[in-house]
Amino acid sequence: MKRLLILFTLILSACDSPPVSTVTPTRDIPPLDASPTFDIRPPTPIPDDFAILDSQGFNNPTAAALPNEAEFLPQTTLISGERPSLITINTVNGTPLNGEWYPSLSDTLGPGVLLIGGPLDDWAGFPVILQNAGFTVLLVESRLPMLPGDFSAMIDRLTADPTVDAQRIAVIGASTGADAALIGCSQEPRCDLAVLLSPGQRDPLVQAMTTFNPRPLFLAASADDPTTSQIAQELRTLAQGEAFYQSLTGVGHGTQILKNAVETELLIVEWLIGRFNAL
Repeated sequence: MKRLLILFTLILSACDSPPVSTVTPTRDIPPLDASPTFDIRPPTPIPDDFAILDSQGFNNPTAAALPNEAEFLPQTTLISGERPSLITINTVNGTPLNGEWYPSLSDTLGPGVLLIGGPLDDWAGFPVILQNAGFTVLLVESRLPMLPGDFSAMIDRLTADPTVDAQRIAVIGASTGADAALIGCSQEPRCDLAVLLSPGQRDPLVQAMTTFNPRPLFLAASADDPTTSQIAQELRTLAQGEAFYQSLTGVGHGTQILKNAVETELLIVEWLIGRFNAL
């Protein structure tokens, strides 16, 4: 009996305490943003100098990828004009010459300019400067030494264009091209003007002056290039027509003069315009 009483008491005690429930923690997970969409198309190509001319603006991926304040070389020079055509000039010996053709920007008859001497790229933007000034330009990478008939073949190609006035032709040469320009002009009556940058062969040039005269002549050389500077000054004294000599310092040789003394480019253009107007 006593055992039953104790058991009954324990059961009642257990009933007086409420059962303890286990709480399961929960979290509110916010919705995730949509995954970004990646454009797998190739990056925008970098336009060349001439493509830039037709656009209002552009993004340069190469420049955008550079670190902050990093230097971006080389600088892009914006120039107007038309893209040149690559041409070949047939010669009497059967070996063609390579060149670039910068057509006139006008439909009217205008002067023509022949550039000779060194690789085509050495002339940089000068052909386009001449083109913008109203000239049709033929740039030829002449061989050394020039072969008989080469010079006349260049003039033939230039004057064959219907927009070129065959009575107004100038030849501009640099370094060995300057020698070829004066010697070629001395034998070619269709050459009306000559521009020589760093002429270098004294004896052939002095002899050429006898038949080149009295046509106008433009000469440029750097004083720290004593051989070409002395030859240019001597040719000026031999000139029987109008002769202009630009003495420079520290500007290099040949086409380097155009790069290092940019005012020379504009001076040549002004001189050509003035002489052509006088013809």
